[in-house]
Amino acid sequence: MSKRTAAHRARSWIRAALYLAALVALPLLASPASAAGATAKFPVKSVLGLDAPLQPGDYVWDADGIAPGKTTIVVDLDAALIHVYRAGNEIGRSSIIYGYDEKPTPTGVYPILQKDIDHVSNIYKGAPMPWMLRLTWTGISIHGSRKIADDIATHGCIGLPHGFAKILFDNAKLGDTVMVTNNWSGNDDAIRMAEAAQPAPQAAPVLDYSFPIDTPADDAAVLASS
Repeated sequence: MSKRTAAHRARSWIRAALYLAALVALPLLASPASAAGATAKFPVKSVLGLDAPLQPGDYVWDADGIAPGKTTIVVDLDAALIHVYRAGNEIGRSSIIYGYDEKPTPTGVYPILQKDIDHVSNIYKGAPMPWMLRLTWTGISIHGSRKIADDIATHGCIGLPHGFAKILFDNAKLGDTVMVTNNWSGNDDAIRMAEAAQPAPQAAPVLDYSFPIDTPADDAAVLASS
């Protein structure tokens, strides 16, 4: 079995395990004792109940009955999933693609620095990156990607199905917290610590893209099977 095939199979197991964990957690999250022990900063109050684990290209968004509140986004690279919370309630979840091998997606905590509905990459020769939410001034963002599959990787960005990318773009605000991590378990303490460590937004640097860059134009490179 190739290293990549093993990694893809591992992500499928992780997605299934997270789905089962969410089913177990639902009654606990709804209990008064659980709510009483949570702090006001960012308690994980509820998660989406799904009928089955999300497959590549799948997503769900359900904000019905959820009051306005702070939006926090968590990207779990190991599970290849993104979670969107509003005031501690999960309102969105989607499959993703991301960068690994030579161009891995960096973990960390980022504020959304910029929104651009029809962004075109300056680095990757005009690659379309619709519904872009910029995380860094060095080329890392969340954006829509034409195809989501286990054998596709980005150059470090987080790629979303177009439908979910549009919904997220419409609901996210500048300054919202995005945490990119591994093995996310819905731990509210982790989010509180991440938000406390979030760096202050920096002004955009002046970059020179006049030199030639020999990089594929596509925003998602298909990895050859080994």
